[in-house]
Amino acid sequence: EKALFYDGHEGFFEQQKLKNKKPSNNTMAMAPELTYDEFHNYNSLLDLICDEQIENLNKFYKLQYTQWLFELQQGFNLAFYGIGSKRLLLLEFIQKFLMKRFDKAKCFVVNGYNPEFHIRNIIEPLWAMFGKKVKTSTQWHESIAALANEFKSKPNKKTIILVNNIDGESLRSDKYQRFMSEISKISQVYFICTMDNLNTPLFWNSSLAANFNFIWHNVSTFKSYSTEISFKDPLNIGKSKAFVGSSGVKHLLSSLTVNARRLFKSLLLQQLDRIDTTLITNEDMERRSLLKGTVKLSLNLKDFYQSCLSGFITSNEMNFRSLLREFIDHKMTVLMRDASGTEILYVPFTIDEIEKLLDEEL
Repeated sequence: EKALFYDGHEGFFEQQKLKNKKPSNNTMAMAPELTYDEFHNYNSLLDLICDEQIENLNKFYKLQYTQWLFELQQGFNLAFYGIGSKRLLLLEFIQKFLMKRFDKAKCFVVNGYNPEFHIRNIIEPLWAMFGKKVKTSTQWHESIAALANEFKSKPNKKTIILVNNIDGESLRSDKYQRFMSEISKISQVYFICTMDNLNTPLFWNSSLAANFNFIWHNVSTFKSYSTEISFKDPLNIGKSKAFVGSSGVKHLLSSLTVNARRLFKSLLLQQLDRIDTTLITNEDMERRSLLKGTVKLSLNLKDFYQSCLSGFITSNEMNFRSLLREFIDHKMTVLMRDASGTEILYVPFTIDEIEKLLDEEL
């Protein structure tokens, strides 16, 4: 073969591609296996490498908060992409900036990396804003159309929806992408999302792209994806798609803030106390280690929230529910309503598992 161009940048690439380059015989299968301790040690190094530069970069992004607010007020939605986890940056943007300016607005967070996410997890809370319940038989597109009418009838009603990883496994279907695009075009909904895959826009045809009406921002934070990958065994990513349940608890706790860990510790201790109050006979004590949190052995959510306020773990209900949502999404906590409609929660682990977590992780 002969190069077609010899001058300029085109000539450089033409000549370079003609060189015979022997492919390497090395494969990823030859890479050494890591233990979990080694994985966490290497992962923790990410917070130390170029930490000053990364912190300066994140301070620069925070200077753009007013620009992002202006774009939302002009009717656009926001899409954030780039290298590194963007979850904490956008949560801070919403909690410390947006919510102060829209004090009556409701905020909903959708974690696309949660394999258990379902459309009803967002439709039901949206209907609850208007004091109504969605009919289980209603199709999602009918419900969205009715929701849009509700918003039109109450123009002062504002809602913020943050979708972490709109390209997550649980949101990749055409049905879910259409659902989110319909939600995002409601004028009173401020729709914000993150993505990590360059091919994400290929999900959308012109209609969906028009509905989303995104302004794009590169916010490469270079932060670890510890929370995003905690739903799976991090050492098996790329090898298996199996969901990690209680075995992923250790990996999640290592990536959470101090207050989130304190909240979960308080929840575990109160769950133990709740179970122990039911132990009366010697027979009950003998099977204590096998007991676990259930609907009958649950905690009242309001009481638990008050205890977190008293313990200075959280300062407001939004922050409390945001911290709690991580544990709910990872099936470390179950939140539901009892027969009377009261919100209750419990930890679906045995006493042995709870005590081991308290001893080793908390």
